[in-house]
Amino acid sequence: MQRSRKIHISLRHFRGLGSHIYVTVRPQAGPGEEPGEERVMKFNRRDTARRWIDHVLDTEFDSSDDVVWDSSETYQWFYPEGD
Repeated sequence: MQRSRKIHISLRHFRGLGSHIYVTVRPQAGPGEEPGEERVMKFNRRDTARRWIDHVLDTEFDSSDDVVWDSSETYQWFYPEGD
């Protein structure tokens, strides 16, 4: 019997010089399992980021796995050094 695992996803939106969305997909290791590979990607558009998340979940994980959003989408301002 395959046990479900938790897949943690976070979405961080940085604004300032342009706008970027960073997505992190991190599978949580179960007892006696090796931790999965964390995936990080950067996007310019939220809908593209969401399509990538859906693609990764469909192709790399089992439908019985639990998706955990680490927090709601966060927005942060980013300015270059000296501003």
